[in-house]
Amino acid sequence: MKVIDFIVIGLIIISIILGIVFGISKRLKKSFGVLSWILSLITALTILSFVLSFAGIKDLLTNITSTMLEKDNWFLTFLVRIRIEIIVLLFIIFVIIILIKFVLCKSIANILECDNKISKIFNKSLGVIYMLVVVSVMFLIVLEIIYLSNGLDGWAFNSFKGSILKIDYLYENNPIVGIFRYFKNSYDKVVSILRAY
Repeated sequence: MKVIDFIVIGLIIISIILGIVFGISKRLKKSFGVLSWILSLITALTILSFVLSFAGIKDLLTNITSTMLEKDNWFLTFLVRIRIEIIVLLFIIFVIIILIKFVLCKSIANILECDNKISKIFNKSLGVIYMLVVVSVMFLIVLEIIYLSNGLDGWAFNSFKGSILKIDYLYENNPIVGIFRYFKNSYDKVVSILRAY
């Protein structure tokens, strides 16, 4: 076994212990941190790219901007230039996502805090899953940073080679890169739709 295998096993054990101790219900009630807002904005951008692909929405936004330009007002012209219709649409989608998230998180947290064994077991199980996911994502991000700075020729890949947990394979084929690529493609799609106007 390599040192990295022991590190990963240690992280898994710590994640399981933290998940059992804290559960997930308290996390759901406090789920409005900076990362949560960033993820909500990324989700809103992804949904915006989907919404803007509908012809009816495009026509509606075009009608709104042409009506604003017909008024021959400098302020309305400025608003059209900064794409106020897209900003408002993005804001509406963002607020809807935040409201849905708030209602779901509060409802699930209240259900999981019920005083019975099934709720407690479910709460602890979801806490373990949550902690494993968070630690896994953080570990994959660290692996990607090491890969970007070190590549396949440096000390990192050589020290990961022969890992029982296949860390060398993860190092070469990091799934976090695909997630970043997906969000970048969504962002590029929004930008291309905006430029097409």
